[in-house]
Amino acid sequence: MLLGTEYERLVASAGGASTLWSDPEFLTGFGESRGTWRVHYQGLPDEAQLALPYFERSTPLGTIVTLPPLLRYCAPVFAEGMSPAARGRALADACERISLQYGLTTLSFDPSTSALLPEDLPGLQWRPTYVIQLGPEVDPTRLPNKTMRRRLRRAREHWQLRTDTLTEEVHDVLETTYHRQGITVPYDRAVLGEHFKALAERGLAVSHQAVDAEGRVQGASIVIADQRAAYCWVSGSTDVGRAHDAGSLVLAEDVAWAHRTGRQSVDFLGSALPGPAENRRQLGGQLTHYAYVQRDRAWWAKARRWWRNRSGA
Repeated sequence: MLLGTEYERLVASAGGASTLWSDPEFLTGFGESRGTWRVHYQGLPDEAQLALPYFERSTPLGTIVTLPPLLRYCAPVFAEGMSPAARGRALADACERISLQYGLTTLSFDPSTSALLPEDLPGLQWRPTYVIQLGPEVDPTRLPNKTMRRRLRRAREHWQLRTDTLTEEVHDVLETTYHRQGITVPYDRAVLGEHFKALAERGLAVSHQAVDAEGRVQGASIVIADQRAAYCWVSGSTDVGRAHDAGSLVLAEDVAWAHRTGRQSVDFLGSALPGPAENRRQLGGQLTHYAYVQRDRAWWAKARRWWRNRSGA
């Protein structure tokens, strides 16, 4: 079933229990020309125990379930009053039922939702991320370790922090990280800009930028949020900025913003590369994991997995 008014009603009724990754306004702007959003319901939509949005896309070999660029998680909306055990059973069953319809299914869930999934769920993998737990008693300036606090003091001597819109210069800086790794930027900057503007108008996004004495942007980040958590969505720095920790400075400001606005946690959204992972740890992040469920049922999907494992991709 497509995203529609019934799904919107369920999300609205969930209030603070829903997350950004289940927000219909946030989801529908991604990948409209590439695929279709659908919702799996456990039960009838108006009496559903669970509603799980997922993205369906056609390929030359068959239809798959995936996530559009810039989306890290998919989030279920549960009926009020369900126990954690009942939620876990419903979510595992939804993963199974969705996978029966497609040759290749990929679903990933934020750490709190991941905790509901049984360890023996077929196709379950665990991916690392770093999370900072916040609260009124937390002093965000004391979260980084001594090494990072020293680096941040030096960074403040080089850069001035500002909060601003996304200019073409900022987009260039954000994309530098991908260019440095020799990989294609996985999103369209116009799509990113539209989503950032819409979220910023709702108080759910901000861009922190480190600028030099001439006003040139040398580091930039985008942090997005729902009522419970802030997510360090996209960040980057120039080669000059890297030399003096412009990237770390804007991420530290992301954490401070999350604390000022009353979020309960900050999620760095995965840090697979050793350098960024260590950076997030030094900023105060605690290593945790999120669930990544991949089911390949078609022969071509199995061949794809075999080849990727063989080539080390």
